[in-house]
Amino acid sequence: MSSDELFLEAYRLNVVEEKHKEAIALCKNALELEHTNNKARVYLGMLLADYGNDEEKAEARVHFIKAINSVTDEKRLCDSGFEESALHHLAIWEWEREELAVAALLFLTDVATCGSKESYDYLMTVCAELSPEVLPDLNMIFSKVFHLSNYHSEPHSEAPETIA
Repeated sequence: MSSDELFLEAYRLNVVEEKHKEAIALCKNALELEHTNNKARVYLGMLLADYGNDEEKAEARVHFIKAINSVTDEKRLCDSGFEESALHHLAIWEWEREELAVAALLFLTDVATCGSKESYDYLMTVCAELSPEVLPDLNMIFSKVFHLSNYHSEPHSEAPETIA
């Protein structure tokens, strides 16, 4: 089987049959065949983050970082071929570890770079959890990023002025 076929079978095993460990093994096999297969890498990170033991959950972050680091253009950064980008999933990973400011900045990066509606929604939720002393600095950063980026009306009608 090719690495893409292994990835598709891993997806099927996870979603249809709920055989998470088998899906993890297939994603690892796909990466052994083709270490540059970011679809398999991001999906492996997602599976490890959701179904792995503590060591595997930590490994998930490594896969998201490798996927982000390997891309050479915006299209590949924004489209892992599965659901949301590695940026989005790394942000979720950080959020789950209560690294709220890091998660917010990663979600913001995904929104500004990729126009992710889901990251925008999560960004607003994470920011509601942040301590008040962090918000002024993040508001300044958000405002600057939104105004300097190619932020369009899609998927939102306008850039947020503030987050709190």
